[in-house]
Amino acid sequence: MKEFKKWMIALDNSETDDSILKLLSLLFRYHQPDKVYFVHVVPSLDEYYIDFIQEHRADFLEKRKSLDEVLTEEFQKKINQYFADLTDKLDIVIEVLEGNPLQQLLHRAEIKYIDLLVVGHKESSWGSGITSKALCRNYKGSMLFVPKKEKWNIQNLIVPTDFSDDSALALQQANDFSEFKMGCAVKCLHIFDVSYFLNLDALIDEAQYEFDLRNKLTDNWKKFTQKHQIDTEEIKFTLYKKDRRHISYSIAEFAEQFDYPLLILGAKGHTQLQLALLGSTTERILQYEKKLPILVIK
Repeated sequence: MKEFKKWMIALDNSETDDSILKLLSLLFRYHQPDKVYFVHVVPSLDEYYIDFIQEHRADFLEKRKSLDEVLTEEFQKKINQYFADLTDKLDIVIEVLEGNPLQQLLHRAEIKYIDLLVVGHKESSWGSGITSKALCRNYKGSMLFVPKKEKWNIQNLIVPTDFSDDSALALQQANDFSEFKMGCAVKCLHIFDVSYFLNLDALIDEAQYEFDLRNKLTDNWKKFTQKHQIDTEEIKFTLYKKDRRHISYSIAEFAEQFDYPLLILGAKGHTQLQLALLGSTTERILQYEKKLPILVIK
């Protein structure tokens, strides 16, 4: 299983930062990483924060502080609000960087050997242009996408599976999360589609075909868990019938039925070819689902 010992959290000085910090304050009570990097990247310190400089002019003139020093202090205050009782247990580093936000983030994550990259989940981070699609296509490691939310809790871990090695990795990760004694239930689903075969042969009895298919898929599930030595005692497996929309809608629809879900996806990402073929499913889910936190395992 993936051990998330080194985390990197991308902050963009927006309201999403508070959502990220609220969720992390919950997660860190159950699992404390060895190192946590908080990174804020701006294209140009001088041009990007003119308004900020004017607002904090006294800090520059009287204390002779540089802009990155002031920003670092601002982020430190915000972080302390959420981790006041954990600061002595966490090794925290705050970095304010200048340059292309996406490139800087990817570079820092690579050279720091980051296990989990945490970012706000929105179409485009304000002023940065970092999108979930760009990160998925370019980052080889695991990622946690956090939407804007006032209150956080994690009660249900939702893991879609196509019986592949990648989905097995995601499922094993869900089992690890549940062992942190967070009180989470693990729910694994397989989306199936009968329309393709029914369209090929109009004489097929739909009800009987679906019944037979469900039995076959249940058998596949048992073989899949045995092959990957997955403990299924705490996992509820569900077969979910796909409608005419893309499979990503069915996955999101299933996840939204439950209280406080975390969606965990297994994705390829070890070679450039695999990154290019990451698949429309993971990207479509990230594009469509903006309400739920999504953990992408690579």
